[in-house]
Amino acid sequence: MTHKKLSHLTIEQVKTLINRYNNTNEKVADLLKEYEIEANPSELVSLFPQQVHTDLLCTFCDETSMISKPEPRSKLYQNRTPYCPKCSHKACSTCFCENCRKLNISISLKEEKSQKRVIEKEFTYSIAPHSIDQITLKDAVYLIALMNHSLTEDLKFVEPFNSNESKYAPHFQLQDKATKYLYGRGFIKISAESPIDAFLFNEDITCTVSYSPTEVLWDFLPSLDLRDKKIFLKNIQEKARNDQWPESWHADTDKFWRQIAKYECIEYYDCLLRERNYNLTSIGDKTHTTFETLIEIFPISKIYNIIWGAIVTTNDFNHTMKMPHHRGKNNFIGAVMKRAERALAQEWELKHYRRGYNCQQSAISSTFFNLFLGVGDRYFETIPPKLS
Repeated sequence: MTHKKLSHLTIEQVKTLINRYNNTNEKVADLLKEYEIEANPSELVSLFPQQVHTDLLCTFCDETSMISKPEPRSKLYQNRTPYCPKCSHKACSTCFCENCRKLNISISLKEEKSQKRVIEKEFTYSIAPHSIDQITLKDAVYLIALMNHSLTEDLKFVEPFNSNESKYAPHFQLQDKATKYLYGRGFIKISAESPIDAFLFNEDITCTVSYSPTEVLWDFLPSLDLRDKKIFLKNIQEKARNDQWPESWHADTDKFWRQIAKYECIEYYDCLLRERNYNLTSIGDKTHTTFETLIEIFPISKIYNIIWGAIVTTNDFNHTMKMPHHRGKNNFIGAVMKRAERALAQEWELKHYRRGYNCQQSAISSTFFNLFLGVGDRYFETIPPKLS
C-alpha cells in the first residue's frame, strides 16, 4: 500500500525513486523537490512501501509472504532479514520470536527425552557383590575416602566431584586414576540419574560418545542394598583400625604412601605454577620421575621448600629473559631437581614448609594417614618407609 505522501506518484515513479535513493549519491532533499514530496529528508525512507517476498513464506503462518522494511542509506548494505507481518518470525536461524521459542523448547524436550532413554539403557545394569575378604588396601582407602568426601546421606550416590570444594585426591591425575579404578572394580557405576550435561551423544542420539567423570552422578556400591552397604563400610573401617591387617595390606602400605606423597608434591608444584599463569595441560614422565626420586630423600615438607625456591627463581629468570610462557614452563621441573641436588651437595638445613591454602589435604590422604596408619600429620615431615 502506497503512503499518502507518495499517492500522487505512479508505481513506476515510486520504483524509480527507490532505485535512485538506494543506488545513487543524489541528495535526498533534491529527490524530495523533484518528486514534489512534502517530507523531511530523514523521513523519506519510511514512506517507501515494504518489499513483499512472494517466494518466501512464513514457517508458522500458512501462505503468508514475508516482507522486508526499507532501510536508510546508513544501513543500506546491512543484511535485511525478511519477517512475517503476522507473527514477526524472521527468516534466519537466530530468530527469537514466540513461535521459534516454543519450537525450540519442544525440540529440546524431545532431545532430552531421547538422551535420558539412552542414559537409562546404557547405565542400568547389575553388578556382582564384593566379599569383604577380597578387599585390597587400595579398595578400602579409596572407598572410605569417597564415603567421607561426597557420598550422599542415603548412601546411594557419590555426588559430582566438581560440586564439592574439598578435594577427593591430591591432584586431578590421581582423582582420575582412583575414579577409573573404582569404576573398573564395580564399586561405583555411572548413575542413570546423572545430569544430561555430563554426557556427549552421537548425532542421532542413539548412544553416548563420552562422559565427564567429575560431572556424572555415581551409584555407590550398586550391588548392595542400604543395610548391606552399612555393614560393608563398617567392616572396612573396623579392619582399618585393627592391628591384624591382611598380609597384602602391609605389603601395599609403603607403595601407597609413596603414591600419595608424590601427588601431593605434584599438586603443590602445579598450584604454584598456576598462580604464576603457567598452566600445565598434562603431567609427564619427567615430572613423575623427579618427584619419585625426591620423596626417597626428603619429606614432603622439605620438597615443598625446594619447589618454592626453584619456581620463584625460575619465574624471575623467565621474566628477565622475556621468555614466552609456552617455553618458560619447560624450565621449572629441571630447576626443582637442580635445587634439590644443590641442597644435598651443600648440606642445606632445609626448613619444613606448610601446605598452601590452595593445597589442603585431600580425602584420600587424610583417610590413609589418619584412619589406616594413625600417624596424623607426622607423615608430612617424614620420609616414606623403605620399600620392603
